[in-house]
Amino acid sequence: MPLFPLPAFSTLTSIQILSDIAHHQLRIFQAPQYENDDEETIGENEEIAAKIPFAVVGSDREVHTRDGRSVRGRAYPWGVIEVDNEEHCDFVKLRQMLIRTNMEELREHTNDVLYENWRSEKLVSLGIIQDPSVFREVKCVFFFPFCLLLDIIM
Repeated sequence: MPLFPLPAFSTLTSIQILSDIAHHQLRIFQAPQYENDDEETIGENEEIAAKIPFAVVGSDREVHTRDGRSVRGRAYPWGVIEVDNEEHCDFVKLRQMLIRTNMEELREHTNDVLYENWRSEKLVSLGIIQDPSVFREVKCVFFFPFCLLLDIIM
């Protein structure tokens, strides 16, 4: 079984994912920049954007590393992938982008776009016609690309 370090695997996968996104003309969420953002905030947003697509490994289990630490992660014959270690996966950056940095934008997008599109489609499927002068249907899709690496089998 060939062993690839996670960064090499995620780099190869990232290139393919970004190529597929461009080929299918998917729009990727871009964090808004506000005129009152300080340089630290702008730097954090640029650092997070550079990680797209995210390579994420998920786990709710505690595993032991070779040095005896107990961490949340996945144990493989070749080592441990730590969920909260930024050198192993992008979960921390993804969480920071979604929850800490862009929570309000996520709420607004969910309410103003996703919910309104779902509500409009549901009403139409029930045969209820909306007055287009009152209701405006918004067709906007954002794609949060990340590579979910649950099990790497080579």
